[in-house]
Amino acid sequence: MYRSRRNHVTLQKAMPPTAMLAVIFLLFSASQHVNAQTNSEQGRDVLAQSFSKYLHLSSYAGKSSADMIVTDTNGHILSQVGSSVEFKFKRPNKVRFDFSTPLGSRIVWCDSTTVGVFDPLSRKYWLCPAAPDMDTMLGVLDKTAQISTFMDPLYGICRAGIPGQLLGIRLRDKTTFNGHPAYVISATTKLPTPAEWSWWIDVNTMLILKVEQVQRNIQQNRSVMDHGKVVTSTQTLNLLTRDVISDARPNAQIQDSEFAYKPPTGATVRNTQITAGGNR
Repeated sequence: MYRSRRNHVTLQKAMPPTAMLAVIFLLFSASQHVNAQTNSEQGRDVLAQSFSKYLHLSSYAGKSSADMIVTDTNGHILSQVGSSVEFKFKRPNKVRFDFSTPLGSRIVWCDSTTVGVFDPLSRKYWLCPAAPDMDTMLGVLDKTAQISTFMDPLYGICRAGIPGQLLGIRLRDKTTFNGHPAYVISATTKLPTPAEWSWWIDVNTMLILKVEQVQRNIQQNRSVMDHGKVVTSTQTLNLLTRDVISDARPNAQIQDSEFAYKPPTGATVRNTQITAGGNR
């Protein structure tokens, strides 16, 4: 006991309290840096594993529900629009999308040689040549059917790796989502517009369960009539886009006939000629 106490006194003499606090602060700071570095490495690794999983699938079927929620800067919801889609895919380039929105439904398909879009409301459809693989099919789907993708299952199926515009990727949390243990990964993008991204990824399957994107401080001009004059004001808004994936079936057995859609009798071809490069 005496020896231990003497050592304690000697330590106090050798290291004043201010120096001891400085050491503790340095150790704490180093620990925080290591944790941040670890979270960054883990987050990037989980995201890379997830997209690698999709890239190596031979087929896939799943459903998703999407919401676009506009709020003011205080979080009050100003508008909310929901939609759903059933998606099927088979390599090298077969796809089928069945969309349902408040404005109606739409069917997009590719049977490996032709991409088609059918609008049940107008009973019109349009066709264009297919691209040979899923990577180049993204451009065709964007131009012909306004289907865009970024860091969701369709992106993983089509593109290899993590895009360079994702910044600050990190493992934010581990939680449970819809009964599945999940990693929560977050990142940001600066271009084309600043956004905050979050992914909920199944710990066991590495498939994406949910994707969220938040864009803040969007400036929107509003014009209203006031005593016979048009008055324009600017409103600051936030936009949350949420996509929840369900009934995912990787490497599902899908018949080729499911990608060979035929528009119903009476449907007409839209006059606009469409090519793989877009409208003409």
